[in-house]
Amino acid sequence: MGIVGCLQTHGSRANWHPHLHLLVTDGGFRPDGTFVTWPAHDTARLTEAFRRAVLRLFVRLELFDEEQAAGMLTWPHAGFHVHTAVWEGPFGSPRTIARSRPASHAPAPAIPSRSNG
Repeated sequence: MGIVGCLQTHGSRANWHPHLHLLVTDGGFRPDGTFVTWPAHDTARLTEAFRRAVLRLFVRLELFDEEQAAGMLTWPHAGFHVHTAVWEGPFGSPRTIARSRPASHAPAPAIPSRSNG
């Protein structure tokens, strides 16, 4: 399994909006080199697991106490979300795309073109 992550501290309006972007493999390799995909997942369960893990970390770092963390678990809209709408298949072939990718998220060319004129 592989994960690449990036912490982004701002939103599209340059406002304070810390959040993570993660690329996660959809499976793993067996010792013989074959790729095996993971079973389907439940986005709501992933969101809840992530929310609880972050709150435990904040308590452990003493950013707030257990009572505050427990109180946040009662909030109906706690600000945690796992977005899984865009999937890519092996080597970039599209598998499922639940919504179109905005132009701001389109991949940039690996080498910019230059004009010779």
